[in-house]
Amino acid sequence: MRNFAVHTALAGVMGFDATSFEIMCSQAVQGISACMMSALKIMGRELNVYAQVDVYDRILGHLEHVAGFTVIDNVLRSQGEPQRYRWHKGPWPEDAGGGGSRAHA
Repeated sequence: MRNFAVHTALAGVMGFDATSFEIMCSQAVQGISACMMSALKIMGRELNVYAQVDVYDRILGHLEHVAGFTVIDNVLRSQGEPQRYRWHKGPWPEDAGGGGSRAHA
């Protein structure tokens, strides 16, 4: 959280309580995630990744939710809940024999 706070200038703001600071950092993470998703889509077109990786759209679809799910999972874990969100290698749920990494919530 501090890394995102420093790079988004939040560390220079005084007087935030811990909860407000975490909320601001979470919003920064979501903004950074949106920028990265846009870059992946642009690079996918520029480098013709869509033609080479037939599930590229689905991979990006799963990645769009990572920042939000990760933040939610960390908040729940800080309240004593077990980890629920993991990445693992395995087939896509709707594919019988597909492969690749995917998120599982």
